[in-house]
Amino acid sequence: MDGPREGPLILLFLIATIAASAFVLHSAEADAVKDPKEKAARGEISGLSELSMVRPENLRKALAKVDAGKYPLIMNVRVAPDRVNVFVRDKDGYRKYLQIDPAFGVQTNDANVGEDYAVHSESVNVDGPQRMLKAVVAKTGLTPAALDYASLSFSENSKPTWYMAMKTGPARVRQWIAEADGSDVRRPGELSSADKKKQADTARETARIQREARRRVRHIQAVIKRRNRCLQRAGDAQAAAKCIERFPL
Repeated sequence: MDGPREGPLILLFLIATIAASAFVLHSAEADAVKDPKEKAARGEISGLSELSMVRPENLRKALAKVDAGKYPLIMNVRVAPDRVNVFVRDKDGYRKYLQIDPAFGVQTNDANVGEDYAVHSESVNVDGPQRMLKAVVAKTGLTPAALDYASLSFSENSKPTWYMAMKTGPARVRQWIAEADGSDVRRPGELSSADKKKQADTARETARIQREARRRVRHIQAVIKRRNRCLQRAGDAQAAAKCIERFPL
């Protein structure tokens, strides 16, 4: 009696192998399509898209990675749609450069040592970049996809301000600064609203002082004029003394 024919079995095995391979390849391709890191590599994350690290919820998760690590003190943070770069250190001054991708994976590089001024993550207003970008878009007519990056540095002697760079548009609309919460968006070198108000208040106070000084001068001149007329009419020292008493400066 003849055994089973090998040809059909081999064919079935090849079909099954091809089907399994196709399934694996399809699954891998589907995973690659959905994978945030792959999307970032393909340039599919920009502006304020769902996976953008500029969005407050994603930036918050990225900073949570800093909090959970061994280097929780932040000296500088740079936020781009496809990644967050953070310059950090520990309490002993050992420094690291961290890069956090949209899948919230963390790459770490050594950055020597230093006693740079640094803060904890709660000092980074995670709403700042998105709020600032929306304001820049409103001012310029650019789209959120024009964003290159936003960065924030910390100093012991000055308040932190966001710096934002755009990668498209005329030169005059490519650089911006804002307060730590993303408000008061303006060009670099332009006074903040608070400084403008302070300057205006100073100018008003200076003008008030000048008006008061002019009024005082006019008053003194008028008194001197009246005193002189009185002294001219005075017949003796007693009358002259009364003139001086009557018209004090």
